[in-house]
Amino acid sequence: MSARSAMTHRFTPKQGQYLAFIHHYTVIHGRAPAEADMQRYFRTSPPAVHQMVLALEKRRLITRTPGQARSIVLCVAADELPRLGEAGAARPRESPADTTGLASCLDTVTRTACAVITKLFELCDVYPIDDAEFLPLIGGVATVVEQELRAAGLASADATAATRRVEDFAVAIYVDLCARNDPDGADAREDAATCRRLMARLRAARRS
Repeated sequence: MSARSAMTHRFTPKQGQYLAFIHHYTVIHGRAPAEADMQRYFRTSPPAVHQMVLALEKRRLITRTPGQARSIVLCVAADELPRLGEAGAARPRESPADTTGLASCLDTVTRTACAVITKLFELCDVYPIDDAEFLPLIGGVATVVEQELRAAGLASADATAATRRVEDFAVAIYVDLCARNDPDGADAREDAATCRRLMARLRAARRS
């Protein structure tokens, strides 16, 4: 058994997704997420998120400072974490609208978009193109997500929230790639801002 395989047995797939989210959120925003941030991303209840945080702390996968907000610190190396959004991810909480298949549509579209984005980044790594040309295409994927979900009848706020999750997924990959390619010169906040700005170009062009 490899060291990585042994390490992943320390946490369940669902716990791994929470750990991956904490890592990416911290890299992008320069601070740890609050439980409310995890609640919005995983579309679950505050008690469920709190119990997850307690479980992660009990298993010594994270540490926290009592009484201090946003004090979560990972005790797991980044290269031991699963991809955010990969198989085994925590599934969104079902809503009453699930009887119409909207929750299934939401889950399928967002997961497919994240898989497409992952593949596009892999292809770009093999056949490099300028970020100014590549990232607007990634933004286009996120735009299609919102369009498809709204066309399926999902509430505008839910479609927008799903789109943001897809965009956050893309930003996390981009920031990690920048750090890997230029470990001394990469700036996570600046790289995240650049990624979001370039991804927004296609959407802005469509509005004009």
